[in-house]
Amino acid sequence: MPAHIAALDIALQPSVTEYACPMKIIEYMAMGKCIVAPDQPNIREIIGDRVNGILFRKEDKKSLSEVLKMVIDDKQMRETVASRAYESVFERGYLWRVNAMRALELLSLKEAINVVNG
Repeated sequence: MPAHIAALDIALQPSVTEYACPMKIIEYMAMGKCIVAPDQPNIREIIGDRVNGILFRKEDKKSLSEVLKMVIDDKQMRETVASRAYESVFERGYLWRVNAMRALELLSLKEAINVVNG
């Protein structure tokens, strides 16, 4: 898949479940792609509109079309957003190593609580 994603200028996430972290978006960010995704709470947790991605009104074909046209026509914005997406992966710790450290910290905390509670 990385070779196919590498060929993209724009990574489109047309829809996403509202209750999960959309891993594809993080993968697109890690590959430095300009991401277009629906404006919904779990997406806004990782994408700032026109910062490290471009958001369109969820389930609104006209909004999606307008956003895609804007991104296609504005190469500078597309490249800036893509660069910021890549930087966000490191700034926000969207890395497996960081997730593993968080899990270990939670386990250590749980063990400490168990010791205190006897």
